[in-house]
Amino acid sequence: MYRRFAYKTALAIAGCAVVLGTLSGCEPPKSDAAPADGDAKSAEADPIPVETLTVQTRDFTESFEVPATAEPLEQVTVSAEAGGRVLVAPFEEGEEIRAGSRLLRVDTELDSARIDLAESQLESAQREYDRTKKLVDKGLATPQQLDRAEDALENARLSLEQAKIGASKGGVRSPVSGVVLKKYVKKGEFASPGAPIATIIQYDKLEIVGQVPESRISFVKLGDKVSVRFPARDKTIEGEVTHRALTASPRTGTFAVEVTVDNPDLDILPGMSARIEIIKKQWKDAVVVPREAVLQGFSRSETMVLPGGEETGKAELHVVELGPSAGPDVVITRGLDAGERLIVRGHRGLVDGAVARKVRHYDSIDQMRTAGAGLELAADKDDEDKDDDQASSQQSDGDEASEGKGQ
Repeated sequence: MYRRFAYKTALAIAGCAVVLGTLSGCEPPKSDAAPADGDAKSAEADPIPVETLTVQTRDFTESFEVPATAEPLEQVTVSAEAGGRVLVAPFEEGEEIRAGSRLLRVDTELDSARIDLAESQLESAQREYDRTKKLVDKGLATPQQLDRAEDALENARLSLEQAKIGASKGGVRSPVSGVVLKKYVKKGEFASPGAPIATIIQYDKLEIVGQVPESRISFVKLGDKVSVRFPARDKTIEGEVTHRALTASPRTGTFAVEVTVDNPDLDILPGMSARIEIIKKQWKDAVVVPREAVLQGFSRSETMVLPGGEETGKAELHVVELGPSAGPDVVITRGLDAGERLIVRGHRGLVDGAVARKVRHYDSIDQMRTAGAGLELAADKDDEDKDDDQASSQQSDGDEASEGKGQ
């Protein structure tokens, strides 16, 4: 009995030891290291990296664009002067022809017969007139009879002349040099007098026709030199304003404007869309900055400037007034001076007085954009290299998996 009691007591003591050991093991270890002090403050105090641009002045053109359409300088529809069966029509649509080139020849056999008949009638009228005149001289005919004979002779002459003219109109020639836009007749068909034969256009010069709103028509004057852009050809040509309507269109309330441009290569086709750039004002020594450098507040426009010439400094907020813009650039009329260091990248994360550090500086907008394009190209090249490496890695893994299955 004593041994049994002693055995139970030992088991109880051992169990308590295990429980106490487990509880003590759950306590977290104590560390003598003190928590880092001021890490957050130092992180906040780190200067924000930015890129800056020296503000410069330059001439700036304020303009607006008007949608327009290219039209041929001249368009002529040639018609047949005499009727008849078409013997020759030696031209095709799209063919370039010169003034005086033959367009049509019709069968003139009928006109030849009319000439023969008119000549015969003229001879008969001439004999009748001569006979009547002799009779009048002898007192055997009245003056009235002579007048009638004279009228018949004149009518016969006119009939012969008309027949000859009709025969000469059997051939039609182009009155202008140009390109055949439309052909209306074919060989063997019958051409009626006055029926259209062909439409010919000249477009080595073009009329660019646009509509200008009444609020802007005062900026357009005859003789003005303007630029015309053709998006389909990615081409810009200088032209001259040759027409400005005196009255507005009742339907649209706009004024028609025509600009003449040279098209020696016939590269611009009639009907193509165009954009006429009309100048409103020329700005001299204007402060021009990238539009992306301007921040838009609730009721004002703002820019961030890094004052002084040091690499690190406190950013200053400048409230600015905007003028006209063109593409990615905008004019600053107040709030920014030439020579200041404008923050152009990293400015969106800044507030007035924040510490900024210049990591890159540009002397001009062109330099900034060239550098930006280079960075984009480099980034694209890196992405391509990564894609190639990833594709090669996937291909290698696939080859190894195939070898494993083969074994």
